Amino acid sequence: TWQAIRQAMQDRVSRPPDAKTIDAFLSLLSRPGRLAPLLRRLHELRVIEQLIPEFKHMRGLLQFNAYHKYTVDAHSFRAVEAATELQNSEGGMGRRYRRLADKRLLHLALLIHDIGKGYEEDHSIVGARIAKETAKRLNLDPVTAETLEWLVLKHLAVNVVAFRHDLSDPQIVLAFAAEVGSIRRLELLVVHTYADLVAVGPGVATDWKVNLIEDLYKRTRRYFDSGSLPGSPDDPEIELKRSEVREQLQQLKSYEQCVRLLDRMPLSLLSRADSDHLAKQIELVVCNLGDGALCTSSYDKRFNANRYTVIRREDEHSIGTFARATGVLSTSGLTILRAQIEMVGDLAWDNYWVTDLEGSDGQPAEARNETICARVCHLLDSPDEPLPAHRRKWDSQNPREGESVNVLPSKVVFDNETVERYTILSFFAYDEVGLLYRIAATLAKMNVVLHFAKIDTHLDQVADVFYVSEPDGSKFTNPERRAEIRNELLSMSS
Repeated sequence: TWQAIRQAMQDRVSRPPDAKTIDAFLSLLSRPGRLAPLLRRLHELRVIEQLIPEFKHMRGLLQFNAYHKYTVDAHSFRAVEAATELQNSEGGMGRRYRRLADKRLLHLALLIHDIGKGYEEDHSIVGARIAKETAKRLNLDPVTAETLEWLVLKHLAVNVVAFRHDLSDPQIVLAFAAEVGSIRRLELLVVHTYADLVAVGPGVATDWKVNLIEDLYKRTRRYFDSGSLPGSPDDPEIELKRSEVREQLQQLKSYEQCVRLLDRMPLSLLSRADSDHLAKQIELVVCNLGDGALCTSSYDKRFNANRYTVIRREDEHSIGTFARATGVLSTSGLTILRAQIEMVGDLAWDNYWVTDLEGSDGQPAEARNETICARVCHLLDSPDEPLPAHRRKWDSQNPREGESVNVLPSKVVFDNETVERYTILSFFAYDEVGLLYRIAATLAKMNVVLHFAKIDTHLDQVADVFYVSEPDGSKFTNPERRAEIRNELLSMSS
């Protein structure tokens, strides 16, 4: 019977479905249950392409990048499956999925969100056009049709903002909220993003990435609910956090000095830090910081990662500090997920979130962290001492063997429009041992000041984003200067 149906569908001339067929298909899409395996069966039988003719182009379509593990059609069914599995899932994402009154819209969007791949034009733009035609073909009402087209067009927006921007910057959240427009669209887009990420490949939807998506959702939802932007001067949570930190510092003999330091904290640092950690760091600085560097390690349960905080006194932000700190952490077998670089008066106050690839290396975790902190301080306080070489993670008989499959070129992009104070520098390349340190060292050599960094790895590719400025605090507006930095970074990674 399956073979007969499949043969009939292959021989059938495609024509618009009738109302009964449309109702049956939309009814199927509205029920989570066994939706994904049923859609796969319809795909095998060539039925979906009768309803959505453009779907035929997706069949077995390879994706020429290392980010996706599956063909486009297989990825789409896995995305639908990831969404339906939220029906019985605890946590925020499950609650959002169950709140959706019209689940067929989400499921249809996930089914066709990558339908624009394989064409020369950007796949989101092509996909949005196909979504518009699909909505007409399925007789969707105007509001649902418009939302479907928007969801396909913007299906990468959460990834771009959450993984590549500083979410403590009110400008970033405001711009994203303006792009989304409503709580309903926000919830649709966030659940769509999560399902899309899960469907990319095993282990891609890490706790770290899911927490970043949650952070963006909560900040944007708060703006829609109250009109207040997290991290802005009028954010009531900032003053609440100051009060909590003051209360924890109250019993200290050095209370007045600690409060003076707290009052100099920039809004960006206050909005990112949790009260307990910040109070401990302030006490440590006031009581122990001399002319050398301080480094501490703690576990950050929000991101399921270790956080190393590096503080040292400087007249102005030392351009090489980030390079040396990342060099020490990466040569110690740590993978850096994120870095934030702040100035608090004359103090460089940097935080690095890391995962430990090499485990405890035979030491208790606490002892290993102390050893790494000591190495960081030693090498920051000894700027002329060279860093140890990176250990190779992979050994090959032919170290150049992989070049033949590196089909995506390295890319450097400058953005002077998104944020007011800084230039955003994005670096895309294949991941290598010690790559982040080489990037940081190159930026230091080019006299580039770093203010914030987000490190994002997709399987074997990296998309690293840095908020940067000239030493005088200005953006990189000179085309020749940008070209010089770009050339240095590309030559370093080639």
